[in-house]
Amino acid sequence: MTEELKKWFNDLLNKISEKIKKGEELNDKEMEIATSYISNLQLLEYIDKRISDTERSLRDEIRKTREELLANDEKIKQELLKEINTVRGELEKKIEDTRTELKTEIATIKGELEKKIEDTRTELKTEINTVRGELEKKIEATRSDLEKKIENTRTELKTEINTVRGELEKKIEDTRTELKTEIATIKGELEKKIEDTRTELKTEINTVRGELEKKIEATRSDLEKKIENTRTELKTEINTVRGELEKKIEDTRTNLIKTIEDVNSKVEATRSDLGLLTEEVYIKNFIDYLDKSGEKVISVYRHYEINVGEIDALIETQTKIYVVEVKMKAEFKDVDSLLVKAKVISEEYKDKNVIPVLTGSRISKTVRGYAKGLNVIVV
Repeated sequence: MTEELKKWFNDLLNKISEKIKKGEELNDKEMEIATSYISNLQLLEYIDKRISDTERSLRDEIRKTREELLANDEKIKQELLKEINTVRGELEKKIEDTRTELKTEIATIKGELEKKIEDTRTELKTEINTVRGELEKKIEATRSDLEKKIENTRTELKTEINTVRGELEKKIEDTRTELKTEIATIKGELEKKIEDTRTELKTEINTVRGELEKKIEATRSDLEKKIENTRTELKTEINTVRGELEKKIEDTRTNLIKTIEDVNSKVEATRSDLGLLTEEVYIKNFIDYLDKSGEKVISVYRHYEINVGEIDALIETQTKIYVVEVKMKAEFKDVDSLLVKAKVISEEYKDKNVIPVLTGSRISKTVRGYAKGLNVIVV
């Protein structure tokens, strides 16, 4: 927005500069805009600085929040990995103890035990799938409140769980292969141990689920508190900036009014001086033109007053009287006025030939033709 405003002011200032060069008068609105440009530019720079400071503060707060989230995510990851390793060690120890006991007790019920193990494995897979579904639903419900890093941690944990599950399934498959040749007894004892293992797994899963829910809730509370604090700080900062801007605008309005009055006064004085200077230049050029043409100028009367108005210059030579009018932008009425003044001078100088002369910076083709048709010299 600042760049567009600067471009608009630059285009307008260029237009105003061209009008001054061409001798055109500036209207009040153009004069006001040209004067207020410098003050408004300073105000815009101040606003840009305040916005940059606010953005820098927000970036620092976001960076600190992200670092805290990363630290919490890493801590959660380490705790879960530690718990998984503990569970895996305990399961491996229990499986090793079971294998040792089974090697000394296996004798009979090979086929029946194999069927029981297969049924038990199916039940365990069903239970794991049920727990996995519950966990996935819980994670899906809270996923919108967590950061991307927590999602990555969940993916890593799933990979680790799948790895552990693959290792356990492989060990169970190896044990089942060995049991095919050694199982004989302890059907009731094995069923009891399997049930105990299922109970322990359910307890550990419930514990992990509870800890995860507590950590998720704590993280959400921290984020909501930080967001509320940030919102309060931003409201305070906005109110402060609004008050400063309103005061700055009021001061700028007062300064602009005073500056416009000063500029109007200076422009009026400059316009008057410029008109006099322009007349001097064009009249001097016409006198030089007469000298080069071989006419000797006897006298020059500036601002010669007659009963129908004032003549810019009355130039007298030995045989002629030149009635000279200087116009920044000549019109048809200026030609008519010049002819009336020349007629009055003809009555005053009856012994000399009176010639009307029109000169200036902007004499259009149509006005030039009109003047020449009435025997007016156009320079």
